[in-house]
Amino acid sequence: MFRVLFLLATFVMLANPRGVLHLEGNVANVVQKLLFIFAGAAFIMTRPAHRGVIALMCAIAVLTFVCAIGTDYPGFQWRLYCGGLVSIVAPFVLMTAQPQARDRRLVLLVLAAMPVLMVLLGALYQVVGIGHLITSDSSGGARLSGTQDGPAFLSGAAFTGTFAALELAEQWSLGYAGLLLLDIVVLVLAGGRTPLALAVLVCGIAYLRSFRRVPLLKFFVPVWLLTFAAAGVVGLHGFAIQHLMSTTMSNRDLIWAVLRRHLDAHPWFGVGLGNQQLLMYEGLKARGAGTIAGHNEYLRLAVELGYPGVILFFLLTWAICFLVWNSAWVRRDPMFPVYVAAFYLYAITDNAFLAAQIYLCLTFASFAGRGDSAIPVAHERYTPASPPTLPGGRRPQNLSDPT
Repeated sequence: MFRVLFLLATFVMLANPRGVLHLEGNVANVVQKLLFIFAGAAFIMTRPAHRGVIALMCAIAVLTFVCAIGTDYPGFQWRLYCGGLVSIVAPFVLMTAQPQARDRRLVLLVLAAMPVLMVLLGALYQVVGIGHLITSDSSGGARLSGTQDGPAFLSGAAFTGTFAALELAEQWSLGYAGLLLLDIVVLVLAGGRTPLALAVLVCGIAYLRSFRRVPLLKFFVPVWLLTFAAAGVVGLHGFAIQHLMSTTMSNRDLIWAVLRRHLDAHPWFGVGLGNQQLLMYEGLKARGAGTIAGHNEYLRLAVELGYPGVILFFLLTWAICFLVWNSAWVRRDPMFPVYVAAFYLYAITDNAFLAAQIYLCLTFASFAGRGDSAIPVAHERYTPASPPTLPGGRRPQNLSDPT
Protein backbone atom coordinates (compact mmCIF):
# COMPACT_ATOMS: atom_id res chain seq x y z
CA MET A 1 0.00 0.00 0.00
CA PHE A 2 2.82 2.41 0.86
CA ARG A 3 4.54 1.96 -2.49
CA VAL A 4 1.26 2.52 -4.39
CA LEU A 5 0.53 5.75 -2.51
CA PHE A 6 4.10 6.96 -2.93
CA LEU A 7 3.93 6.38 -6.68
CA LEU A 8 0.59 8.21 -6.81
CA ALA A 9 1.99 11.22 -4.92
CA THR A 10 5.09 11.43 -7.10
CA PHE A 11 2.96 11.07 -10.25
CA VAL A 12 0.86 14.06 -9.18
CA MET A 13 4.09 16.00 -8.62
CA LEU A 14 5.34 14.91 -12.05
CA ALA A 15 2.14 15.70 -13.95
CA ASN A 16 1.57 19.01 -12.09
CA PRO A 17 -2.23 19.29 -12.34
CA ARG A 18 -2.05 22.93 -11.23
CA GLY A 19 -0.24 23.89 -14.40
CA VAL A 20 -2.16 21.55 -16.68
CA LEU A 21 -5.61 22.51 -15.39
CA HIS A 22 -4.64 26.14 -14.76
CA LEU A 23 -5.81 25.97 -11.14
CA GLU A 24 -5.67 29.06 -8.98
CA GLY A 25 -4.49 29.21 -5.39
CA ASN A 26 -2.61 26.62 -3.37
CA VAL A 27 -5.12 23.76 -3.46
CA ALA A 28 -3.11 21.51 -5.78
CA ASN A 29 0.01 21.93 -3.63
CA VAL A 30 -1.86 21.00 -0.44
CA VAL A 31 -3.43 17.95 -2.13
CA GLN A 32 0.00 16.80 -3.31
CA LYS A 33 1.39 17.05 0.22
CA LEU A 34 -1.64 15.27 1.66
CA LEU A 35 -0.88 12.35 -0.67
CA PHE A 36 2.64 12.19 0.73
CA ILE A 37 1.19 12.26 4.25
CA PHE A 38 -1.18 9.40 3.36
CA ALA A 39 1.81 7.48 1.97
CA GLY A 40 3.62 8.21 5.24
CA ALA A 41 0.66 6.93 7.27
CA ALA A 42 0.69 3.67 5.29
CA PHE A 43 4.47 3.55 5.78
CA ILE A 44 4.12 3.85 9.56
CA MET A 45 1.36 1.24 9.78
CA THR A 46 3.15 -1.40 7.68
CA ARG A 47 6.82 -0.93 8.69
CA PRO A 48 8.63 -0.86 12.05
CA ALA A 49 8.00 2.71 13.20
CA HIS A 50 10.33 4.94 15.23
CA ARG A 51 8.23 6.27 18.11
CA GLY A 52 10.73 9.01 18.94
CA VAL A 53 10.46 10.53 15.47
CA ILE A 54 6.65 10.39 15.60
CA ALA A 55 6.64 12.04 19.04
CA LEU A 56 8.85 14.88 17.79
CA MET A 57 6.56 15.44 14.80
CA CYS A 58 3.62 15.70 17.18
CA ALA A 59 5.64 18.18 19.27
CA ILE A 60 6.13 20.33 16.14
CA ALA A 61 2.36 20.34 15.54
CA VAL A 62 1.72 21.36 19.18
CA LEU A 63 4.35 24.10 18.96
CA THR A 64 2.79 25.63 15.85
CA PHE A 65 -0.67 25.45 17.45
CA VAL A 66 0.54 27.31 20.55
CA CYS A 67 2.08 30.00 18.33
CA ALA A 68 -1.18 30.27 16.38
CA ILE A 69 -3.16 30.78 19.59
CA GLY A 70 -0.68 33.35 20.92
CA THR A 71 -0.34 35.46 17.76
CA ASP A 72 -1.48 39.08 17.88
CA TYR A 73 -1.59 39.43 14.09
CA PRO A 74 -5.13 40.68 13.27
CA GLY A 75 -5.30 39.02 9.85
CA PHE A 76 -4.56 35.48 11.08
CA GLN A 77 -6.57 32.74 9.30
CA TRP A 78 -7.02 29.19 10.59
CA ARG A 79 -7.53 28.00 7.00
CA LEU A 80 -3.99 29.04 6.13
CA TYR A 81 -2.71 27.54 9.37
CA CYS A 82 -4.09 24.11 8.41
CA GLY A 83 -2.40 24.30 5.02
CA GLY A 84 0.84 25.37 6.70
CA LEU A 85 0.63 22.46 9.14
CA VAL A 86 0.31 20.01 6.25
CA SER A 87 3.38 21.58 4.64
CA ILE A 88 5.46 21.43 7.82
CA VAL A 89 4.67 17.76 8.57
CA ALA A 90 5.11 16.43 5.01
CA PRO A 91 8.94 16.71 4.86
CA PHE A 92 9.41 14.32 7.80
CA VAL A 93 6.58 11.84 7.40
CA LEU A 94 8.62 9.37 5.31
CA MET A 95 11.44 9.36 7.88
CA THR A 96 9.33 7.70 10.56
CA ALA A 97 9.84 3.97 9.89
CA GLN A 98 12.33 1.36 8.72
CA PRO A 99 12.03 0.79 4.95
CA GLN A 100 12.23 -2.59 3.27
CA ALA A 101 14.83 -3.35 0.61
CA ARG A 102 12.19 -2.98 -2.13
CA ASP A 103 11.12 0.34 -0.63
CA ARG A 104 14.67 1.65 -0.78
CA ARG A 105 15.22 0.77 -4.41
CA LEU A 106 11.81 2.01 -5.57
CA VAL A 107 12.11 5.38 -3.80
CA LEU A 108 15.66 6.00 -5.01
CA LEU A 109 14.77 4.98 -8.57
CA VAL A 110 11.69 7.23 -8.68
CA LEU A 111 13.59 10.22 -7.29
CA ALA A 112 16.49 9.65 -9.70
CA ALA A 113 14.22 9.35 -12.74
CA MET A 114 11.91 12.24 -11.78
CA PRO A 115 13.92 15.14 -13.35
CA VAL A 116 14.27 13.35 -16.69
CA LEU A 117 10.58 12.38 -16.70
CA MET A 118 9.63 15.99 -15.95
CA VAL A 119 11.56 17.14 -19.00
CA LEU A 120 10.16 14.44 -21.30
CA LEU A 121 6.58 15.05 -20.19
CA GLY A 122 7.18 18.79 -20.40
CA ALA A 123 8.19 18.37 -24.04
CA LEU A 124 4.88 16.57 -24.62
CA TYR A 125 3.02 19.40 -22.89
CA GLN A 126 4.79 21.84 -25.20
CA VAL A 127 3.75 19.89 -28.30
CA VAL A 128 0.07 19.66 -27.34
CA GLY A 129 -0.01 23.27 -26.12
CA ILE A 130 -0.76 22.87 -22.41
CA GLY A 131 2.62 23.89 -21.01
CA HIS A 132 6.03 25.40 -21.65
CA LEU A 133 9.17 23.28 -21.60
CA ILE A 134 11.43 26.36 -21.56
CA THR A 135 10.70 29.65 -19.80
CA SER A 136 12.41 33.03 -20.00
CA ASP A 137 14.37 34.33 -17.06
CA SER A 138 14.60 37.76 -15.46
CA SER A 139 18.31 37.88 -16.33
CA GLY A 140 17.47 37.65 -20.03
CA GLY A 141 18.24 33.97 -20.61
CA ALA A 142 16.12 30.85 -20.98
CA ARG A 143 15.78 28.03 -18.47
CA LEU A 144 14.35 24.53 -18.55
CA SER A 145 11.18 24.09 -16.47
CA GLY A 146 9.70 20.79 -17.72
CA THR A 147 6.22 20.14 -16.33
CA GLN A 148 6.81 22.34 -13.29
CA ASP A 149 5.51 25.82 -12.58
CA GLY A 150 9.02 27.23 -12.91
CA PRO A 151 12.69 26.30 -13.32
CA ALA A 152 13.22 26.50 -9.53
CA PHE A 153 11.01 23.44 -8.97
CA LEU A 154 12.78 21.44 -11.68
CA SER A 155 16.10 22.46 -10.12
CA GLY A 156 14.89 21.12 -6.77
CA ALA A 157 13.88 17.80 -8.32
CA ALA A 158 17.24 17.51 -10.11
CA PHE A 159 19.03 18.41 -6.86
CA THR A 160 17.46 15.39 -5.15
CA GLY A 161 17.68 13.21 -8.27
CA THR A 162 21.46 13.54 -8.62
CA PHE A 163 21.96 12.21 -5.09
CA ALA A 164 19.57 9.31 -5.71
CA ALA A 165 21.19 8.36 -9.03
CA LEU A 166 24.65 8.42 -7.46
CA GLU A 167 23.54 6.10 -4.64
CA LEU A 168 21.87 3.75 -7.14
CA ALA A 169 25.09 3.55 -9.16
CA GLU A 170 27.08 2.80 -6.01
CA GLN A 171 24.71 0.39 -4.24
CA TRP A 172 23.14 -1.50 -7.16
CA SER A 173 24.55 -1.01 -10.65
CA LEU A 174 26.99 1.25 -12.49
CA GLY A 175 24.39 1.47 -15.25
CA TYR A 176 22.64 4.15 -13.21
CA ALA A 177 25.61 6.44 -13.87
CA GLY A 178 23.91 7.33 -17.17
CA LEU A 179 20.86 8.50 -15.21
CA LEU A 180 23.16 10.53 -12.98
CA LEU A 181 24.63 12.28 -16.02
CA LEU A 182 21.14 13.12 -17.34
CA ASP A 183 20.13 14.54 -13.96
CA ILE A 184 23.23 16.75 -13.93
CA VAL A 185 22.40 18.02 -17.42
CA VAL A 186 18.83 18.83 -16.31
CA LEU A 187 20.16 20.58 -13.20
CA VAL A 188 22.47 22.76 -15.29
CA LEU A 189 19.81 23.62 -17.89
CA ALA A 190 17.30 24.47 -15.15
CA GLY A 191 19.76 27.14 -14.02
CA GLY A 192 19.42 26.86 -10.24
CA ARG A 193 22.57 28.31 -8.70
CA THR A 194 22.16 27.09 -5.11
CA PRO A 195 21.04 23.53 -5.99
CA LEU A 196 23.83 23.17 -8.56
CA ALA A 197 26.51 24.36 -6.13
CA LEU A 198 25.23 22.09 -3.35
CA ALA A 199 24.88 19.11 -5.71
CA VAL A 200 28.46 19.48 -6.94
CA LEU A 201 29.74 19.74 -3.37
CA VAL A 202 27.72 16.86 -1.92
CA CYS A 203 28.16 14.54 -4.93
CA GLY A 204 31.89 15.23 -4.77
CA ILE A 205 31.98 14.16 -1.11
CA ALA A 206 29.86 11.07 -1.85
CA TYR A 207 32.05 10.22 -4.85
CA LEU A 208 35.19 10.16 -2.69
CA ARG A 209 33.80 7.37 -0.54
CA SER A 210 32.07 5.46 -3.39
CA PHE A 211 33.07 3.22 -6.32
CA ARG A 212 36.07 1.74 -4.53
CA ARG A 213 35.58 -1.46 -6.52
CA VAL A 214 36.41 0.45 -9.73
CA PRO A 215 39.53 2.54 -8.92
CA LEU A 216 40.14 3.70 -12.51
CA LEU A 217 36.63 5.11 -12.63
CA LYS A 218 37.39 7.42 -9.73
CA PHE A 219 40.21 8.95 -11.79
CA PHE A 220 38.60 9.28 -15.21
CA VAL A 221 35.11 10.48 -14.26
CA PRO A 222 36.26 13.88 -12.89
CA VAL A 223 38.30 14.42 -16.06
CA TRP A 224 35.27 13.67 -18.24
CA LEU A 225 32.99 15.88 -16.17
CA LEU A 226 35.37 18.84 -16.33
CA THR A 227 35.64 18.42 -20.10
CA PHE A 228 31.86 18.29 -20.54
CA ALA A 229 31.43 21.25 -18.19
CA ALA A 230 33.83 23.38 -20.21
CA ALA A 231 32.05 22.44 -23.44
CA GLY A 232 28.69 23.21 -21.85
CA VAL A 233 29.74 26.68 -20.73
CA VAL A 234 30.82 27.49 -24.28
CA GLY A 235 27.89 25.86 -26.10
CA LEU A 236 25.05 26.87 -23.78
CA HIS A 237 25.94 30.49 -23.17
CA GLY A 238 22.65 32.39 -22.99
CA PHE A 239 20.63 29.28 -22.08
CA ALA A 240 20.66 28.81 -18.28
CA ILE A 241 24.39 29.54 -18.12
CA GLN A 242 23.63 33.26 -18.16
CA HIS A 243 21.53 32.88 -15.02
CA LEU A 244 24.10 30.63 -13.36
CA MET A 245 26.77 33.28 -13.85
CA SER A 246 24.60 36.20 -12.72
CA THR A 247 24.54 37.65 -9.20
CA THR A 248 20.96 38.93 -9.20
CA MET A 249 18.71 38.01 -6.26
CA SER A 250 15.56 38.17 -8.45
CA ASN A 251 14.20 40.94 -6.19
CA ARG A 252 14.02 38.63 -3.19
CA ASP A 253 15.48 41.43 -1.09
CA LEU A 254 12.13 43.23 -1.45
CA ILE A 255 10.33 40.23 0.05
CA TRP A 256 12.87 39.86 2.86
CA ALA A 257 12.52 43.54 3.79
CA VAL A 258 8.75 43.11 4.24
CA LEU A 259 9.22 39.95 6.31
CA ARG A 260 11.75 41.62 8.59
CA ARG A 261 9.35 44.48 9.32
CA HIS A 262 6.60 42.05 10.33
CA LEU A 263 9.06 40.00 12.38
CA ASP A 264 9.90 43.15 14.34
CA ALA A 265 6.18 43.76 14.84
CA HIS A 266 5.35 40.19 15.98
CA PRO A 267 8.55 38.80 17.57
CA TRP A 268 7.06 36.42 20.17
CA PHE A 269 4.45 34.28 18.39
CA GLY A 270 4.70 35.49 14.80
CA VAL A 271 1.76 35.91 12.45
CA GLY A 272 0.77 32.23 12.46
CA LEU A 273 1.95 29.23 10.48
CA GLY A 274 1.02 29.54 6.79
CA ASN A 275 0.01 33.20 7.10
CA GLN A 276 3.20 34.68 5.64
CA GLN A 277 1.55 34.96 2.24
CA LEU A 278 -0.87 37.56 3.63
CA LEU A 279 2.03 39.92 4.27
CA MET A 280 2.88 40.32 0.60
CA TYR A 281 1.12 43.41 -0.78
CA GLU A 282 0.29 43.95 -4.46
CA GLY A 283 2.88 46.69 -4.87
CA LEU A 284 5.68 44.12 -4.67
CA LYS A 285 4.73 42.66 -8.06
CA ALA A 286 4.86 46.12 -9.62
CA ARG A 287 8.36 46.53 -8.20
CA GLY A 288 9.55 43.26 -9.77
CA ALA A 289 8.86 40.57 -7.14
CA GLY A 290 7.21 37.77 -9.09
CA THR A 291 6.30 35.60 -6.10
CA ILE A 292 4.79 35.79 -2.63
CA ALA A 293 6.97 32.98 -1.21
CA GLY A 294 9.64 33.91 1.31
CA HIS A 295 12.59 32.16 -0.40
CA ASN A 296 14.31 31.97 3.00
CA GLU A 297 12.82 29.34 5.29
CA TYR A 298 14.59 30.64 8.39
CA LEU A 299 13.15 34.11 7.92
CA ARG A 300 9.72 32.88 6.81
CA LEU A 301 9.30 30.52 9.76
CA ALA A 302 10.58 33.19 12.15
CA VAL A 303 7.84 35.52 10.87
CA GLU A 304 5.20 32.78 11.23
CA LEU A 305 6.30 31.37 14.62
CA GLY A 306 8.23 34.19 16.28
CA TYR A 307 11.78 33.99 17.62
CA PRO A 308 11.15 31.42 20.42
CA GLY A 309 8.95 29.29 18.15
CA VAL A 310 11.38 29.15 15.25
CA ILE A 311 14.27 28.21 17.54
CA LEU A 312 12.27 25.36 19.06
CA PHE A 313 11.05 24.29 15.62
CA PHE A 314 14.53 23.88 14.17
CA LEU A 315 15.77 22.17 17.33
CA LEU A 316 12.94 19.64 16.96
CA THR A 317 13.67 19.05 13.25
CA TRP A 318 17.38 18.56 13.97
CA ALA A 319 16.44 16.11 16.74
CA ILE A 320 14.35 14.15 14.20
CA CYS A 321 17.33 13.96 11.86
CA PHE A 322 19.59 12.87 14.74
CA LEU A 323 17.21 10.05 15.71
CA VAL A 324 16.99 8.87 12.11
CA TRP A 325 20.78 8.98 11.82
CA ASN A 326 20.98 6.68 14.87
CA SER A 327 18.18 4.42 13.61
CA ALA A 328 18.53 0.79 12.56
CA TRP A 329 18.05 1.62 8.87
CA VAL A 330 20.67 4.38 8.67
CA ARG A 331 23.15 3.23 11.35
CA ARG A 332 25.10 6.49 11.44
CA ASP A 333 25.89 6.48 7.74
CA PRO A 334 28.39 9.37 7.42
CA MET A 335 26.69 10.66 4.26
CA PHE A 336 23.32 11.11 5.97
CA PRO A 337 24.30 14.32 7.83
CA VAL A 338 25.91 15.62 4.62
CA TYR A 339 22.64 15.23 2.69
CA VAL A 340 20.66 16.77 5.57
CA ALA A 341 23.09 19.70 5.82
CA ALA A 342 22.66 20.32 2.07
CA PHE A 343 18.90 20.53 2.57
CA TYR A 344 19.22 23.06 5.40
CA LEU A 345 21.66 25.13 3.35
CA TYR A 346 19.21 25.05 0.46
CA ALA A 347 16.58 26.49 2.83
CA ILE A 348 18.55 29.76 3.07
CA THR A 349 17.62 30.83 -0.46
CA ASP A 350 14.51 28.83 -1.37
CA ASN A 351 11.24 27.35 -0.08
CA ALA A 352 12.75 24.03 0.96
CA PHE A 353 10.02 23.07 3.45
CA LEU A 354 7.23 24.00 1.04
CA ALA A 355 8.39 22.33 -2.20
CA ALA A 356 8.17 18.54 -2.35
CA GLN A 357 10.76 18.55 -5.11
CA ILE A 358 13.27 19.83 -2.52
CA TYR A 359 12.26 18.28 0.81
CA LEU A 360 12.19 14.78 -0.71
CA CYS A 361 15.96 15.08 -0.22
CA LEU A 362 15.28 14.18 3.43
CA THR A 363 13.28 11.12 2.33
CA PHE A 364 16.14 10.11 0.06
CA ALA A 365 18.69 10.52 2.88
CA SER A 366 16.66 8.20 5.10
CA PHE A 367 16.09 5.55 2.42
CA ALA A 368 19.71 5.64 1.20
CA GLY A 369 21.12 4.72 4.61
CA ARG A 370 23.40 1.69 4.75
CA GLY A 371 21.69 0.08 7.77
CA ASP A 372 19.29 -2.85 7.98
CA SER A 373 16.15 -3.15 5.88
CA ALA A 374 12.85 -4.25 7.35
CA ILE A 375 11.81 -7.82 6.59
CA PRO A 376 8.48 -8.11 4.72
CA VAL A 377 5.84 -9.66 6.99
CA ALA A 378 4.81 -12.17 4.33
CA HIS A 379 8.38 -13.50 4.12
CA GLU A 380 9.04 -13.82 7.85
CA ARG A 381 9.34 -17.41 9.00
CA TYR A 382 6.94 -18.52 11.69
CA THR A 383 8.72 -20.25 14.57
CA PRO A 384 6.31 -22.18 16.82
CA ALA A 385 6.75 -21.86 20.55
CA SER A 386 8.59 -24.70 22.31
CA PRO A 387 6.39 -26.98 24.44
CA PRO A 388 6.72 -26.37 28.18
CA THR A 389 8.81 -28.63 30.40
CA LEU A 390 6.60 -30.90 32.53
CA PRO A 391 7.28 -30.87 36.29
CA GLY A 392 9.41 -33.79 37.39
CA GLY A 393 9.96 -35.05 33.91
CA ARG A 394 11.85 -34.35 30.72
CA ARG A 395 10.52 -32.16 27.90
CA PRO A 396 8.24 -34.24 25.62
CA GLN A 397 9.07 -34.34 21.94
CA ASN A 398 5.44 -34.34 20.81
CA LEU A 399 2.59 -33.21 23.07
CA SER A 400 0.01 -34.88 20.84
CA ASP A 401 1.56 -38.33 21.36
CA PRO A 402 -0.73 -40.44 23.63
CA THR A 403 2.26 -41.66 25.65
